[in-house]
Amino acid sequence: MQKVRVLFLSVLLLTSFISCESQTGPQNPVSSDARGIFLHHSTGNYVWNGGVPAAMDVRNAQLGTTYVIEERAYPNTPWPWDNYPSDYYRLWVGGEGSTTDPDIYNLETLCSQYTLIIWKHCYPVTNIGPDSGSTDPSSSYKSLANYKAAYTALKQKMRSFPNNRFIVWTGAVEQEGHCTEVQAQRLKAFHDWIIGTWDEKGDNIYVFDFWQLETGGGLYLLASNAVNSGDDHPNATFCVDTAPKFAERMCDVLQGRGDLDPLTGY
Repeated sequence: MQKVRVLFLSVLLLTSFISCESQTGPQNPVSSDARGIFLHHSTGNYVWNGGVPAAMDVRNAQLGTTYVIEERAYPNTPWPWDNYPSDYYRLWVGGEGSTTDPDIYNLETLCSQYTLIIWKHCYPVTNIGPDSGSTDPSSSYKSLANYKAAYTALKQKMRSFPNNRFIVWTGAVEQEGHCTEVQAQRLKAFHDWIIGTWDEKGDNIYVFDFWQLETGGGLYLLASNAVNSGDDHPNATFCVDTAPKFAERMCDVLQGRGDLDPLTGY
């Protein structure tokens, strides 16, 4: 009886090990000519112009692939110039996206055209107020509760497209003095929740840890990474350094290594 029990426990442990390996191991690579779209506003545009297309050309040559990554200011007119969690929720979950207007495409249309969808927020995402006592993922009021509710619904929506892959940038941040310490702490808490709780291995959603690159692990956009003391966009030096890391992260995900390789690209 004791031998049977030991054998049973051994099989159970082996099964558990295999299960964990299947969840954290590499996924199948997508088609070598897959298309992707990077949805951004100004911060993303700065990074893109830092050399993302050239970095993708280099990785394509190394990998023997012909991945094509496009970029688009999104959402755009007729939408307000906002790209916060509530905006993606309203466009992709709440039904306000379009099947015909690329500036406000719904997720169904994007997924029909691209294998990889990358989306992000610009640095005013830092301006997080206290929780109001109620939670509304569609609300423009910036709070941790609203952010988390929007992201929870967006994760469910993205997972409904298992043949697509998604990369979400952690939030761009502001310099010290441009937001309060409490606001910066809240964005860090949101970042930590995305990395530690929201992002799960084994699904089709991945993270590019832009926050970590901008802050170096602190609370604020480092002055050395900013355009100047009055401008929270990333400067040219930072963007040239970040562009190949972003390209690497996209290739990691397309190659099936999104759960294994660094969230910052390398």
